Amino acid sequence: MVFLQRIGKMRYTKVMKSQRGTTLIEVLVGTAIIGLVFSFAITAFMLSADKLTRSKIRILAAALANEQMEIIRNLPFDQVGTQGGSPSGNLPQNQQIVRSNITFSVAIIVDWVDDPFDGQIPADTTPTDYKKVEVVISWANSGSANVKLTSNFSPKGVEAAANTGSILISVFDASGLPVSQADITLTNNNLSPAINLTRQTDDSGNYQFIGYPPDLNNYHIAVTKGGYTLDQTYPVSAENPNPIKPDISVIANEVTSSSFAIDRVSSLAVATQNATCQAIGNIGFNLKGQALIGNPPPNPVLKYDEDHTTDAAGNKTISNLGWDNYMLTLLGTSRNITGIIPPTSLNVLPNTNANLTLVLSDSYSTDSLLANVKDANTNLPISGASVRLVYGTYDETKITGQGAWLQTDWNGGSGQALFTDATKYFEDNGAVEVNATPGQVSMIKSTSNPNLAESFDSDANKDATASNAVWDTSAGEIRLPQTGGVYDFNATAQSLQLTTPAGKIVSATLTVDEELNGQTVRYYLSADGASFEAVTPGNLHNFVQTGGDLRFRVEFSTTDQNQTPVVRSLGIALTIETYANSGSLTSSTFDTGSASSFIMLNWNPENQPSEVGSESVRFQLAANDDNATWDFVGPDGTAGTYYTVSGTPIAGALQNKRYIRYKLFLQTADVKYSPAISGVSIDYTSGCTPPGQAFFGGLSSATTYQVTIQKSGYVDLVVDVDISGNLQNTFQLTPN
Repeated sequence: MVFLQRIGKMRYTKVMKSQRGTTLIEVLVGTAIIGLVFSFAITAFMLSADKLTRSKIRILAAALANEQMEIIRNLPFDQVGTQGGSPSGNLPQNQQIVRSNITFSVAIIVDWVDDPFDGQIPADTTPTDYKKVEVVISWANSGSANVKLTSNFSPKGVEAAANTGSILISVFDASGLPVSQADITLTNNNLSPAINLTRQTDDSGNYQFIGYPPDLNNYHIAVTKGGYTLDQTYPVSAENPNPIKPDISVIANEVTSSSFAIDRVSSLAVATQNATCQAIGNIGFNLKGQALIGNPPPNPVLKYDEDHTTDAAGNKTISNLGWDNYMLTLLGTSRNITGIIPPTSLNVLPNTNANLTLVLSDSYSTDSLLANVKDANTNLPISGASVRLVYGTYDETKITGQGAWLQTDWNGGSGQALFTDATKYFEDNGAVEVNATPGQVSMIKSTSNPNLAESFDSDANKDATASNAVWDTSAGEIRLPQTGGVYDFNATAQSLQLTTPAGKIVSATLTVDEELNGQTVRYYLSADGASFEAVTPGNLHNFVQTGGDLRFRVEFSTTDQNQTPVVRSLGIALTIETYANSGSLTSSTFDTGSASSFIMLNWNPENQPSEVGSESVRFQLAANDDNATWDFVGPDGTAGTYYTVSGTPIAGALQNKRYIRYKLFLQTADVKYSPAISGVSIDYTSGCTPPGQAFFGGLSSATTYQVTIQKSGYVDLVVDVDISGNLQNTFQLTPN
């Protein structure tokens, strides 16, 4: 009975389990799985539908392109042209066409082609050989997936009419390098129909406009590119009666050439504030460059001459500036400029972001003097100079603000973390030299002493064009030649370039095995392959003209034609100097004492020997507030760029820091030569004190003041200055 009861209980329990409901967790898991399946299915469906739609649009675009090209093919040759283009015709350059509720943009480009088969301009006076037509179909979000068809159209029998001219455009940047893909817009509203079209330069920065109607000074050309400046021709007008680059002419059967210079635009951020660094808003100022677009008479016309106003926070960023030297003056009569950081003249380089701070007075003076005191040799601002202004009972002295951190000597060596000894620095990589020449950093120089031998048993080194002596390889000697059974009075044996290790040959010692026989032998060596210098065997010779091309010359002479001197071998012991390929030096830390504005990096000399190659001198800068984090960067604030031009503005990422270092990188393309630096300076201001400047307000108009400027280490300067209006003068002090 017990056994039967257990069996019954087990069956009951199993039945109860089989009749249990689904739990909430199981429902949620199942729902999630179904959701994922549907999500994948919907995504796949949407991708498939999108691909199908794009394929459909592209098919429609291709059909439309073929349709347009077929229309053009059915036109007479003379009518294949665009409205406002050359060749001209009735085809629109741009139009919108709707197909299946999709709006397509249709661009038609027609150009003459100068085929090289019959010569090209300027030799080919009829360069209008045939027409090239491009039909480009694009649509919303098509990107680079547009459809383009190209076809050539030739005239029947002969080329087109020759009564046309051509224009050759060359576009380059501020460095003289060609600019590819620059947009050239050519317009001429004097013709009927008018011309208005845009083309792009090739990889060499050139484009030829072929087959255009003759017209004098009415073709206007504007050249630019995304992110670049604009250069253009100008019509004669009342505002510009004598343009430097007037609208050009097209002359029949001739080519008119014109060049244009564009480069990446820059920006200038101007801030206006008072002497305590408080922003002053809504200040008007004028900014003008030096580049001209028109000559006198009556007056020169500047390319850039604009008025601006800072915002309520005292800031104004001027974008799209071209490279130029700019000048800034204040508008209105509410305040004076008491300091400019950096100085008034701004050399704006391409693709830079410069910063300019104007320190303004609290009131306005009709007559004032802003004195800029600079070093006559380095043109750097001088801080701590006393400027005394005297007229009658007026007698006032002011001290110029902070100026520049300058280092001109490194022979104290490395190991100095903080800049306290002006002759020391932090570290180098072991490949720079700081002691060879006082006040100069260059690449380290190594010396080798190879030995060369010439036994004359081969004529491989013989310079046949410069030698008339006997080079006897069987006897292993050189000697005078014979004529009619007697020796000539004189003869020369000269070598080709001898194989030497790379480097600069600076000295040599010649040894010889000779038999004079009572006659004379003179010896010469050349280190540069051109300048032969007399040497005495056994004596060290220091070359006047050093180089890397070693040659020898032996001159024989006799007074007895029955005798000849003989040279059986030469030995040359050389001293060759070789510079390291590259090296670096990191300065000590310069402590400005407070958060500072770092303005410009300068170094001397600015130009290096051509043999070392381009960008042989490069710098990076690092600044911080903890005197520990040294992340060196270039002018754009990144670690991948370098300062390669002295006078470049310092990156904005380094501003408002207390500590700064520079890192110098030297490199050479020819190990016989080394770049060298004799001075490095960083212009800066701490707080709002402009470097090397002093302001005097409330002066008397039309009055001559005596200015006396003194600074320890400089010759006193005493000059007279005529005050009229708000004057900005630069005074240069000469070092003792």
